[in-house]
Amino acid sequence: MIFPQPDLLRPPLQEVGVSPDVASFERAHYRAMVIQDLAAAPPAAGTWWREYLVGYFDACGVAEDQCRDLAAAVAAATMGQAWTHVGTGVMAGLRALAELAAELTALSGRRSPAAGDRLRACPTTA
Repeated sequence: MIFPQPDLLRPPLQEVGVSPDVASFERAHYRAMVIQDLAAAPPAAGTWWREYLVGYFDACGVAEDQCRDLAAAVAAATMGQAWTHVGTGVMAGLRALAELAAELTALSGRRSPAAGDRLRACPTTA
């Protein structure tokens, strides 16, 4: 739902000749996360962001031989400020989920005769 900010990552990508659109940035996030999830071991302490960016930049189309150096430079410059982009469709999805929750709450508040029978049949403790 929250992704690295494209406006923060776009300039260094453009410097190496890559200009992804927002959808490409979001896909790059998922690719980078798959790489992180499938790694045999987690990245060393303090290197997660840099290692994530290696896969992210590769997914954006950066030449493989440039990914590691670009990731190191961008990680150092953006540590702690990058995760601010709300993904495409996230707000609409959250609104739909909230509406569904409201409907379920309204439905669960209704009492049917069968629900009352089930409640009366439950033993109570004193």
